[in-house]
Amino acid sequence: QTNTYVWLVVLVLFFLILSFKLYSFNLSEDDVSIDPSFGVLVNDLSYSRYGLSVKNLAFNRLGCYYLIENNNYKTSDLLGLNFRVGKSFFLNIGYQMFTNADIFNGNRKEVGFTYSFKSIPIILNLGYSQSMGSSINIGYRFYLKQKDIKW
Repeated sequence: QTNTYVWLVVLVLFFLILSFKLYSFNLSEDDVSIDPSFGVLVNDLSYSRYGLSVKNLAFNRLGCYYLIENNNYKTSDLLGLNFRVGKSFFLNIGYQMFTNADIFNGNRKEVGFTYSFKSIPIILNLGYSQSMGSSINIGYRFYLKQKDIKW
């Protein structure tokens, strides 16, 4: 378990360094971004959460996300939509889609908010579902507007 977290931190640091070299952060919430994130369930810290979201994909407000949660005994997922509701706030609505035997009955639903910091490309996500409780994720925004590289 500890080895996984070490590799995850190394991977995040690698992407941070790479992104400062390749991408410009104009900090406009209208730009499309790809946001990897990781976190935990607050009620059960044995669960790890790994997510990938795309923000502002349509109408400069609508995006989507996919999230995997797992521990040593169980794996579940969430597929959802995110809506920009303010300059730095997004509303997330997710549904357990692929890891449940019956797609229409008993599936988990989650609602949450994402805050995007203005001065740094970091996001903080707080979520809640009735069956699993509260969750927290931290992620990084990779804006898709690439700047020119001067050699």
